[in-house]
Amino acid sequence: LTNEISKATFGVSIKNHKEIKGLDPKFKNQNLRDHMTDLELIFTMLGEASTTEIARNRDAQGFPENQLAAREGGEVAGIARQDLEKKTCKKVISKDNYPEITGNAEKLLTNSKTKKMETGEILKKDSEWLSENMAKLQESYEGKWIAIVNKKIIAFGKNFGEAFDLAKKKFPNINPLIDYVPKKEALIL
Repeated sequence: LTNEISKATFGVSIKNHKEIKGLDPKFKNQNLRDHMTDLELIFTMLGEASTTEIARNRDAQGFPENQLAAREGGEVAGIARQDLEKKTCKKVISKDNYPEITGNAEKLLTNSKTKKMETGEILKKDSEWLSENMAKLQESYEGKWIAIVNKKIIAFGKNFGEAFDLAKKKFPNINPLIDYVPKKEALIL
């Protein structure tokens, strides 16, 4: 279903998106999300959140119904992406790689001893932590957007913008991982 969302959002499969980024699709340890630009992440999340809403509202059951919801949710993000591309005259999908964009210039404090890690490393670890702890997070943050830095929730809100703004108010120089914690019944996707 994730691939359906990607195709409808960006017009390319996850495999092709990895190739555009210069990643080898054979290696499972190369998580595409860790290499996306901010806009690619935003449109990916819009496609996923739209899919969740469509599936929930239709009470989608089984693969065919959820596949249709995934296509339609991806189309919502795809239309928004195309609109932005028309207005900026710039493609959203790019070969730019988030760790390369941020480079070594942007470092994050990871503890009181001022140990530093690259942003890309932290986002990867935070993404893994989020996946591992989603069931626990649903108990407190179900249906909310959360901002995570170094395996800690630093802010949450009812939408992406609210979580992002609260996180930036607390930590203006840090780029958090922002993700949606779906309701338990939405995890069938």
